[in-house]
Amino acid sequence: MTLSRHGQPDASSADTELAEAREPERPPRPLLVEIASAVLIVDGLLSTILSLDLAGRLADQNGGIEPLALFTIAFGLATTLLGVLLHFGRAWLVTLNVAAIAGFLELTAASPAGLVTGAIDVLVVLALLWTRPWFAWRPGAAAIQDEDDGQGGGDQAR
Repeated sequence: MTLSRHGQPDASSADTELAEAREPERPPRPLLVEIASAVLIVDGLLSTILSLDLAGRLADQNGGIEPLALFTIAFGLATTLLGVLLHFGRAWLVTLNVAAIAGFLELTAASPAGLVTGAIDVLVVLALLWTRPWFAWRPGAAAIQDEDDGQGGGDQAR
């Protein structure tokens, strides 16, 4: 707390300190979240580029683009978007489900590339499950939990 020239507490600094005390900061982003979001972003970009290449080759050969090629382009873009959202602490549940389904489909492909990308998706799912408390954090949740702990468990028999 700072004091004014007359030895009285400075009102503006007291208001600032009070606002800072009321708004706790989010804990730092876990390394596993950084890794999972980076993996999803890179995986989505590579998937999009490869799908665009495939769509171009199909268009040259057949004169049209297969619907599956368009789906893989959209899926690659969605994976990239989910990686960016995950980086900022959003869309945890959607990303978890998409990575789990993609991992399952890639693992069942039984090709070497499918096994590698499926294993990476499984690692992303495990990382998201491990860091769930970071995504569940809310600004007032710590203060509410501290108050609950101080009351001695209100529903317990006495």
